Amino acid sequence: MGRISLLPSLWIILSFSFVLLSFCPQPILAHDHNNDNSNASNQEQIIVDIHNGDLAQLHGHRNYYTVLIFTSSDPAHDCQPCQQVVPMVEQVTTTYLARYLTSETLAMKFYKIDLADISNAGVFRELEMNDIPHIWLVPPSPSSGREDDTVESVFDSPFMEYPLRKASLEVQVVEFAKFLSEVLMIDLHVVERTTINSNGGGAGSSSQSGLSTFAKTFIITFTIVALLKKKGPSFLSTTSRSTIMCYFAITIILFCIGGSQFTLQRQSPLFTKDEASGVLVFISEGSMHYQYAIEIFIVGLNYASLAASVIILIKLGNYQVTETSFIKDEKLRAWLIVLVSVAVYWLYSCLTSILLKKDPGYPYPLAKLF
Repeated sequence: MGRISLLPSLWIILSFSFVLLSFCPQPILAHDHNNDNSNASNQEQIIVDIHNGDLAQLHGHRNYYTVLIFTSSDPAHDCQPCQQVVPMVEQVTTTYLARYLTSETLAMKFYKIDLADISNAGVFRELEMNDIPHIWLVPPSPSSGREDDTVESVFDSPFMEYPLRKASLEVQVVEFAKFLSEVLMIDLHVVERTTINSNGGGAGSSSQSGLSTFAKTFIITFTIVALLKKKGPSFLSTTSRSTIMCYFAITIILFCIGGSQFTLQRQSPLFTKDEASGVLVFISEGSMHYQYAIEIFIVGLNYASLAASVIILIKLGNYQVTETSFIKDEKLRAWLIVLVSVAVYWLYSCLTSILLKKDPGYPYPLAKLF
């Protein structure tokens, strides 16, 4: 009986798998875009303009975080950075509205104090603010504080200032969303978007880009499979079809859950460098959420290694040493049990060290490895 080629079957599986991998992120991004449109009318309501220097809305008890934008829309002030501040906050606000507008555990309000309104000048003077723009994050106020209505009374509690820097609007949006995510420990990821022109050309170019990416991925993958089939090791020809499909399915699953889908859907980098030290960052700090794909890969690899070590430990415990067995010395088996036990402790310590890096108050750590 002639041998049946596996190449057509693999071709079909590859085509279907990479169609899913390439196009599954699109509905998610489109869903976010639809949410953006549906909440566009709420944008103007949530970014409240302050007039006459009236900060009465910020006095007294507040059970929500407050984002204060100090800026100027007056062309006479020639404030170039101010032109990007409000659009940046608006994009992040849109994402916040889509995800946390009805949240009972988190509330955040946005206020804009524009120096173009001369009646707000007193606020800038009382705060001794000599330059703009600034973005402040004011925490909730548990008590009514002082009874007066001065500007200083609003800021009795400590607040944080977002460090604005020179960058493109897209980069600033991502960085500001990351800042809020880390401080408030929420998922406020914002996807960088290309500018869409008035005739809708941006949507067409985005679609063409997606098709181009899929085509390149498919061609490269199919070429690799074809080369392996013709010139690869002999086990590809001698192994049964079901075994190859099993290995292929496991590979695709590991590929999807190992950080690749996170990178595709969130448009997040595999890893990044610390701006201050220039050192590669593999585990992000200050937030329990994943921020880079490498984090998912490391944690997944750690869990897989831990599971394999436990299975090996169980096998070694039940292993029968005989003259024909692979392990022929009982002492060697005992030392292997000790070695694998140390590996289990070390791998579990890796997981708790990751938690400590994200949450220094984690109460159940083992050894702190990094």
